[in-house]
Amino acid sequence: MARILFVDDDKDVRESTAILLGFDHEVVAASNLNDAKAAFDGSNFDVVLTDLNYLGNSRDKTGLQLIDYVLGKKPNQRCILASGTSGDLSQSERDGLLARGVFIVDKPYDETQMNAAINGTLPSGGTFATMPSGAPNGGNAFTKIIKPQT
Repeated sequence: MARILFVDDDKDVRESTAILLGFDHEVVAASNLNDAKAAFDGSNFDVVLTDLNYLGNSRDKTGLQLIDYVLGKKPNQRCILASGTSGDLSQSERDGLLARGVFIVDKPYDETQMNAAINGTLPSGGTFATMPSGAPNGGNAFTKIIKPQT
């Protein structure tokens, strides 16, 4: 069981995901950057899981600010960044996050993907993409781990 700080500004997403994650993990949910920082500073977490964009704005990228804050205080903290559209991050932003060991999970993610990222069963610092539902594995498992070129 992991202790997770989960941050999403969308109330429905935040509540439903917290419930689902709560079956296997202890979840503390926050809706904004200030609440997330306060929760992080006030407790220890195994994982910080944050949405990329708050306020429904694809240019906002507040999740990046949270990851910078978290890794600035605890460089080895496991962080997962969820993004609704793969185009929200530039390639240089993706490469920078991957180099820092941040997992990037494209939405919609499934339980298998999220649990693998949370439990660390895949190497840290990867981007996970599912195949379409007609794919041989049914699209329910990680199909690609993209690591930055060294």
